[in-house]
Amino acid sequence: MLKAVLFDIDGVLLHSEEALYHCFFDCIREFGYSTGLTREELLSHNYGLASQWLSAVVPNAKNVREMVRWIADNYTRYLVKYARINQDALSVLNELKKQGLKTAIVTNQTREEAQASLSLLNFPFDAVVNVRDVKHPKPSPEPVLLALKKLGGLQANEVLFVGDTPADYSAGKDAGVRVVLLYNEFNPQVANAQK
Repeated sequence: MLKAVLFDIDGVLLHSEEALYHCFFDCIREFGYSTGLTREELLSHNYGLASQWLSAVVPNAKNVREMVRWIADNYTRYLVKYARINQDALSVLNELKKQGLKTAIVTNQTREEAQASLSLLNFPFDAVVNVRDVKHPKPSPEPVLLALKKLGGLQANEVLFVGDTPADYSAGKDAGVRVVLLYNEFNPQVANAQK
């Protein structure tokens, strides 16, 4: 029996593509690089961790760690400025709560980024797991397993995880929970995630 639904934030509860695009574009420019990629091409690499994304779009970058730090230091202000709530998110969350289901966040955002995102949503989640809560972030199952623990030790077969990237799929699948991936124009790789 379903007892809880876990959610990723970016691309699921929030439309954060504009925040991601502007943050990564400004970071790349700040460090003196150019990708020659269009907005859509840059966003199509949005999966996994910031270091993976940067390595994919700026393969010649020698200072990826410093760039990741810049993104970590600045992404929250981009979220506040550009992110917007998925139009169906709050109605779905409220319906889940009405039905007595627990809800949790499982994100690779930092604590500060997650707090900014959650302030936009203004919804009382039962648990939140961010990238700093775990040793191994998504695609590892560790964040999903921690969410189950924070929700009172729920069993994997009692939980559904809603994400939008192959990393979300791997994390959920390897934790043993059911996974639903949302497709959008910036994550065509999800079509192959379940193969």
